[in-house]
Amino acid sequence: HHYTAEGEEWVEERAEEQMALEAIFEAAFEAESAHVWRLQLDLEGIDENVKQSLGECFLELHLPPGCRYPAEAPLPILRNAALMPRTRRAVNGALAAHAATLVGQGPVVHTLAMWLQQYIPHIAAHFLNIDMREAAEEADGEEEGGEEEEAGLS
Repeated sequence: HHYTAEGEEWVEERAEEQMALEAIFEAAFEAESAHVWRLQLDLEGIDENVKQSLGECFLELHLPPGCRYPAEAPLPILRNAALMPRTRRAVNGALAAHAATLVGQGPVVHTLAMWLQQYIPHIAAHFLNIDMREAAEEADGEEEGGEEEEAGLS
């Protein structure tokens, strides 16, 4: 019965955190299911050009069946269409590592969201330049020509 009591405790903590996140982030936070929470990141204070290039950024938290979050780390995933898969993997690796260090220190989601919002400008400034340069190089490699290429990239 010890397991049941412990289980109920994390279920309650998770429900409390969900309510707090809904209060803090309002419409930007959504519990899509018992296993997926999604938070649209606030990109205020980020350079307009970067913000436009980046588009919408979401922090998804996956709480797979059997995951005892907050007693263990959730699986955080940055969803963003502008970043190349390799870049997203690097960011998601860093997010997962950061989430693991936060276990046992109370609710992780708000802390992760704040951490990610702080680093998104750096990630974007660094990786969007690289990703766009690579995309342009790939386009250059496919076809030597000017205007059609640029139209394809926009």
